Amino acid sequence: KYKLMDIGCGTGIHSEKLAGEGNYVLGIDTSKSMLNVAKERCSNRKNINFLEGDARSFRVNEKFDVITSLFHVINYQTTDQDLIDMIKTVDFHLDEKGIFIFDFWYKPAVLNLQPTSRTKHMENENISVKRISNPIHYPDKNIVEVNFDIVIDDKNNKRQDIINETHIMRYFDTSELEEILQSYGFSIRVKEEWLTKKEPSKNTWGICIVASR
Repeated sequence: KYKLMDIGCGTGIHSEKLAGEGNYVLGIDTSKSMLNVAKERCSNRKNINFLEGDARSFRVNEKFDVITSLFHVINYQTTDQDLIDMIKTVDFHLDEKGIFIFDFWYKPAVLNLQPTSRTKHMENENISVKRISNPIHYPDKNIVEVNFDIVIDDKNNKRQDIINETHIMRYFDTSELEEILQSYGFSIRVKEEWLTKKEPSKNTWGICIVASR
């Protein structure tokens, strides 16, 4: 059995999967509301714990065999110092022979495919949810500002709620990530397209990296 830390665990979906084989998982996130959902989701699991914490500064007196940071958490580290501080957190908590697994937006693909407006719509007999994303691209900074408008229609109560969110995301080339990882004693063992295991290309928006000491 392994000890895992899940950085940016959100509502605990990945943490729950990672604990499925009896592994111990510690999930951390900055969002209290998401952590509440995670705790409720995994309330019957004694091998999962959730704590509030920032990827850049969280510290606990434990070492882990595996540290994961999934669903583009690293893209929220929009400055060099943010990224360095997150790697320091990983370095502090990872066992000497541990591995670090994360995914991110891949720069060649972002520049090739370009961020575009998208609409996602889901509904059932009770509710309709429409999410509209309008990105603003700042290629000189490797930044995409993603503006979300989420329209929720309650069909039973004839009520509509609109939620607006802005997510500032930084995309990376593998070379800049490798440079910082190497400065903390990590080597990249795997670099592949997310979930497919294909070689990264200019059409590969999501990349997964496995790094180790």
